[in-house]
Amino acid sequence: MKKKMTAAVFMAVIFAQNAFAADITVKINGSAINFDDYDDARPYISDDRVMIPVRAVAENMGADVWWNAKTYEVSVNDNIVFQIGKRYAYINDEPVELDTPAVIRDD
Repeated sequence: MKKKMTAAVFMAVIFAQNAFAADITVKINGSAINFDDYDDARPYISDDRVMIPVRAVAENMGADVWWNAKTYEVSVNDNIVFQIGKRYAYINDEPVELDTPAVIRDD
């Protein structure tokens, strides 16, 4: 019985890993974003949060995105600004707390 239980738990873990490894689809107005157009930046799950590349989403919504390498800040249409590693974004100069700080993953 113990071997069957261990095998069942093992299979459940493998299934769960495969389910989380599946591609995440992001749609805007019913159309999926093609992340291949964005240097292989892909959405992923981290600590129960879906992390989505801001450039791909913002540009697909018609916004402009700027990156400041010196300050590690991202600006979207000059009215959304956030800094990598910080828990706040600024929307129209008003601070908004984020659930998870912005990150850079795989450059």
